[in-house]
Amino acid sequence: EIRYTGISLSDAPRVRFRHQLEGHENEWRFVQGRRSRTYENLEPGRYTFRVTAANPDGIWNATPAELVVRVVPPWWRTPLAVALWITLIGLLGYAGVRAREHRFRQRNRELEVLVAERTETVEAQAEQLRELDRIKSRFFANLSHEFRTPLTLILGPLEQRLQQLPDPAERETL
Repeated sequence: EIRYTGISLSDAPRVRFRHQLEGHENEWRFVQGRRSRTYENLEPGRYTFRVTAANPDGIWNATPAELVVRVVPPWWRTPLAVALWITLIGLLGYAGVRAREHRFRQRNRELEVLVAERTETVEAQAEQLRELDRIKSRFFANLSHEFRTPLTLILGPLEQRLQQLPDPAERETL
């Protein structure tokens, strides 16, 4: 709110005023009887308030009175606050990226341990399978040897008997 007055000793209530807030209003406003002007929600910046008066005879003052007004932004819109907001957002973003990288590294370490454990398990199973294969091969070698010896003992006399048989039908049966 800006209050103003004009000096007229003879007829003060008939004094007229005109005012303008340069940077906000383009034209003069004419008022009579009011001696103040209120401005609300002005954008931050520099303004010049001009007021001039006319006496009861209608003669206007040639040189208006001027008042320079500077409207400052709220603290959160000052350049320092904006720089702090940007810095804060940047730090939060950086912290988020670092936390994500940390989670990825931790997960990677867990996966490496899991792969190592499973590799050991697979290698142990592979060794067990190789051992079972060796045991199976030895078993079949022993088994075939155990069958071959008695069969050889049976086949020797059987072949001799086959050679002594004159009848081909009987030989075929044996």
